[in-house]
Amino acid sequence: MNIQQQLNDRKRNLRMSLRDISRRSGVSRPTLNRLFAGNEAISSKAIAAVAQALGCELTILPCQETNLMLKEQALRKARQLADITQATSALEGQGLTTDEYEALVEQTYIQLMAGSKRKLWQ
Repeated sequence: MNIQQQLNDRKRNLRMSLRDISRRSGVSRPTLNRLFAGNEAISSKAIAAVAQALGCELTILPCQETNLMLKEQALRKARQLADITQATSALEGQGLTTDEYEALVEQTYIQLMAGSKRKLWQ
C-alpha cells in the first residue's frame, strides 16, 4: 500500500472532509483532490502536511540492512572491476582462469570493504 492509499484510508477512517483537511494542513482543495485521486505529482511538503493533519507521521524505513546493502554493492563493484581486468587480459591473450577470476573478485571485495564506502557507489 503506498502513501497516498494510506492517507486516503486514514481520511475515510477519521471521516474527515477535504475541507477539514485543507483547513488543518494548509494544502489547497485542488491539490487534495489530486492527492486522493492517486496523482503522483504532489510535492512531498504537501504530503507531509496532509499526513500531519490526519495525525500521521511520515517515516522512512530501510528495506534492507545497511551492512548487507554495502556488502552486496561491494561484491557488484568487485565483479565489475574483475570483469574489466579479465577483458583487458583476454585482449592480451592472458585471460584469467575461473579460479583466478574468483580470487580477484574476493581480493577486490575485501579491499573495497576495508576502504572508503563512498568508493562503492562511484
